[in-house]
Amino acid sequence: MDYIMDIQPYISPKGEFFSALTYRLLTLILIIGLALFWKRNKIFPSAKTSKMNICMLIMPVLMQYFVYDYYRTFPLHNTAFPRLLVLCQLTLASMIAIICLAMAYQEQTIRNQITGELLSASQQQMNSLMKKEEEIKGLRHDLKNHFLVLQRLYHEQKYEEAKQYIDMIQASVLTASAQIYCSDPFLNALLNEKINQNPTIKFEIAIDPVCIRFFDSIDLCILMGNLLDNAIREISTYPDLDRSIHISFIQTNVGFWLRVENPLYFKKSLKSDKQDSSPHGLGLSIIRNIADKYHGDLSIKQNERFLVSIIFQEHEK
Repeated sequence: MDYIMDIQPYISPKGEFFSALTYRLLTLILIIGLALFWKRNKIFPSAKTSKMNICMLIMPVLMQYFVYDYYRTFPLHNTAFPRLLVLCQLTLASMIAIICLAMAYQEQTIRNQITGELLSASQQQMNSLMKKEEEIKGLRHDLKNHFLVLQRLYHEQKYEEAKQYIDMIQASVLTASAQIYCSDPFLNALLNEKINQNPTIKFEIAIDPVCIRFFDSIDLCILMGNLLDNAIREISTYPDLDRSIHISFIQTNVGFWLRVENPLYFKKSLKSDKQDSSPHGLGLSIIRNIADKYHGDLSIKQNERFLVSIIFQEHEK
């Protein structure tokens, strides 16, 4: 290592060339090996996070190069000086690596939390549907008795009572707390959960089944969940606002168009999560990450209403 760091200042040009080459190759191999290890073990959940952290890891590599070139320019420095610089650079690289891992862990924690909420909502919907199915089975079993009652009311010319009896049967068969908004069971469970938790808010939902199959269920639920959370939070914070949320996900000639619109009290900051640690800021950051993952064009308009629009190019899942 002393030879590589040129503790012996008077070496041949050939030795100087190979010492510099060896030093740079060792540094490059170390960083590439670390990056490949993280990629293989899926340390970073999203592609954007990976790119951001790779850029951060390039900093200590460049600083190592600058330190070496600086030391080569002044070879007669004290021999302890390069060792101290190397130690400082390794410390800096370790700190940056720890920060990158902490950011990745935070993102994965948020993802796991949302995934757990989605699974819980899906389970609740399944339980509700199973309960309703049992009720329908019981009702079908009693259809014979219902027909007998209706036949008797008809022969007795009690038409009003017969109509009320039919309405009662129809209500018990058709009424269900879980509605079908799309073909994806996880997204459907999420939408039902949000609607059931906010009965005073009117949700207008239009989802084209063609759009759903091009997206991962978890990513789609995380995207829609954050969009709805921001909209619900705005309405809940300011009760005087119009209590309605419009959701549409349709196929157009330019791709798949997702729109979520809600009333707005005042214009919001559109900073990233690094600059805005509020739930609104964190939500927008997650929305941007997923839009980038699927090559979506995100736009936000703030007038009297808050409109988030994402146009995704058609692609295979």
